[in-house]
Amino acid sequence: MSGARPRSGLRLVALGLVLGVALAASNPGPERHRRSIREAIAKREPVAGALGLGFLKSRFPDYHSLIVCSYTTLDGRVTSLGALGLVWVDYGSLTETE
Repeated sequence: MSGARPRSGLRLVALGLVLGVALAASNPGPERHRRSIREAIAKREPVAGALGLGFLKSRFPDYHSLIVCSYTTLDGRVTSLGALGLVWVDYGSLTETE
C-alpha cells in the first residue's frame, strides 16, 4: 500500500503543471486589456467612445504580467485584471481624478 502514495503525489504535481501551463497560455496580453478598456468606456459613455476617448485612455495604463494572470495600472490604481483569456475592467479607476 505504500506504493500508492507517491503516485498520487506525482499526479498532483502533473495536474498542477498542466493547470499552470493552461493559465499561462490563456493569459491576456496588453492588446486584449486595451481593447477591453476601450469597450468598457464606449459602453458606459457612447459619445466618448465615438470620439475615440476610449482609445486614448486605453493607451495610458501600464501592463503587468504575472505569467498566469495580468493587470494594468493607471496612476497607481489597478484598472483591469486578466486571466483565462478574460479581462475585467474597473471603470471607476479610469474615471477617478485625484
